[in-house]
Amino acid sequence: MTAGEAHPLLRRLFAALVERRLSWVLLRFPADLAAPTGDVDILVAPEQSDALLEVARATGFVALPGWESPPNLILVCYDRRSDRWLVLDVVTTISFRSAGWRSQELARQVLRRRQLHDWIARPADEDAFWLLLLHCLFDKRAVAEHYRRRLVQLAPGAADSPVARTVLPGPGGAWSPDRLTDAVRQGQWTWLEQQGDRLGAELKRTRSSSAGLRSVAARSLASVRRPLLLPRRRGVSVALIGPDGVGKSTLAAGLQRAFPFDSRIVYMGLWKATGQGFGGSLGRALLRPLWLWRRYLLAQYHRARGRLVVFDRYVHDAELPPRPPLTALKKPYYWCLRHAVPAAEVVVVLDVPGQVAYGRKHESAPQELERERAIYRRLAASMPSFELVDASRVPDAVRADVMAIVWRRNASRWQADGRARTRRFGHALDRRPTRS
Repeated sequence: MTAGEAHPLLRRLFAALVERRLSWVLLRFPADLAAPTGDVDILVAPEQSDALLEVARATGFVALPGWESPPNLILVCYDRRSDRWLVLDVVTTISFRSAGWRSQELARQVLRRRQLHDWIARPADEDAFWLLLLHCLFDKRAVAEHYRRRLVQLAPGAADSPVARTVLPGPGGAWSPDRLTDAVRQGQWTWLEQQGDRLGAELKRTRSSSAGLRSVAARSLASVRRPLLLPRRRGVSVALIGPDGVGKSTLAAGLQRAFPFDSRIVYMGLWKATGQGFGGSLGRALLRPLWLWRRYLLAQYHRARGRLVVFDRYVHDAELPPRPPLTALKKPYYWCLRHAVPAAEVVVVLDVPGQVAYGRKHESAPQELERERAIYRRLAASMPSFELVDASRVPDAVRADVMAIVWRRNASRWQADGRARTRRFGHALDRRPTRS
């Protein structure tokens, strides 16, 4: 694949890196660079990591708090036009985390031997073979089907790579470069995966004591550093509201599937049955605020863990007028419900004509749905934290619009001034952020 076939944001990024004459390389080629489904792994010289970060920010990427300084950067961007999240995993060392192995000197050798093709810097073929194979054996514990053909293509001549000479224990035995490359050419994938487990254990066993001390120090620094990141790592909360039939639950599930990091859906419908066995409808009415608070506190726990929280419905549903009987008593009760818990960070009003909503879910009359729609639209116009989204379109278009809102909130928080404070402790987090 050429740069012209890559995703437009990646094309701009690669071109800018080449124009700045930075020493970088695309460590592993994604199966589809136009629509990558996982991380895009980039190796950069340590002294040029700040310059790469500057270029990436100018392209639209934002550093994930806690992973914004050498030797590891995670840069994130959501592109509304293509409806795609892009995640760059930028490293300054060659490492295989599960085997506890890393080398900056080997990274410099790979960078010196790189090849530039159409604005994309790639490892030399023999280096690319070992970087991909050892990544599969150590970090993935398996050689995925879509990598096998690429490995077979790269195998000829790979035994002389400095990656093999540096990582593998020696020239002889089951783990010799020649034996492993022969196994790839012959398609002995099960044998390779078995040897990968044993080789990884051997590398862990032979690690120097200083490497072990560095690992302990890194974990200690991570513990010190983690509280400083909480304000910026706090997850965004978005509430989806609107009449029946606008697609709240469908949208919530779509957001959870598409968001690249961890997320949770919290149902906040006011009229969910609560307090059964405690005075019937009166018991449900009395317990409803407590139930809302329990759900709200659960959401705050997930947000504190850095997760996106999607509220399916929210207390704003109490803006709708109460129905008979006892409307005079219900009005103050509805007011209490509207103020029972703090507002969500973002409230998305899904706007659908009453007739369309009725066609999706035959629960309320079109005229009633249209009246409710007017109430929600007025509410959206009066509150700055509310976003009105046309939900009469296909679900993917609606989800992409809401995802763009989530991205803007996340990017704003992640870019908050905190880089100097976190860099004071250096990079100490080897554990990757949870991906959905």
